[in-house]
Amino acid sequence: MTRWLTTLSFLSTLFLGGSIFYVKYQVLEIEDSLLGVQREIYRAQESLHLLRAEWAFLNEPQRLQKLSASHLNLQSPKAVQLVSTQTFTRSRGNSDLPKEGMLLAWNQ
Repeated sequence: MTRWLTTLSFLSTLFLGGSIFYVKYQVLEIEDSLLGVQREIYRAQESLHLLRAEWAFLNEPQRLQKLSASHLNLQSPKAVQLVSTQTFTRSRGNSDLPKEGMLLAWNQ
């Protein structure tokens, strides 16, 4: 009886020791993958911070004003090109709508 109890205790101790060893290495693998994910998150946050800084620089009003002045060649609208909002609330079939050239500044 003592021999069976000793053998059973020895086998259960080996099983539990092996189980603990296995769980320990599983936890280490999970921790490594967690560190990898945390590094990826940190890199993504850094790149997001950089992109926000670039966006803020590219959208500065003074910079945009200089670029629009040099590249767009915009002109002020003429008085005949302006239309009141009441004109657009009328039905489409109404004949006193302004002509196409009067609606937008670039349609001359």
